[in-house]
Amino acid sequence: MVFISYASEDLEKVKEMAGFIETTGQKCWYSDRDLDKGKEDWMALLMSTLGQSDKVLLYLTANAVESGEVKNEISNASALGKNVIPLIAQDITIPDSF
Repeated sequence: MVFISYASEDLEKVKEMAGFIETTGQKCWYSDRDLDKGKEDWMALLMSTLGQSDKVLLYLTANAVESGEVKNEISNASALGKNVIPLIAQDITIPDSF
């Protein structure tokens, strides 16, 4: 399964990308579609899914660089030893702190 980390402002492009990836038979997981934020333990579910993922794809845009949630997901992915594959979707300068 591919866990997709992205900024909510980029959701429409992420939907398109996930749809394309899933045509290859690879399952994608992204929070807007697959996470019920109405549940009390939604953050635990997100982190559990991140831990179970085979791949972590970072949809990297200016919005993602500014997103605290994206930074948290990527930090946790790294702590879990996951390889994070950045898909640079815009011509942006990536800060060293990212």
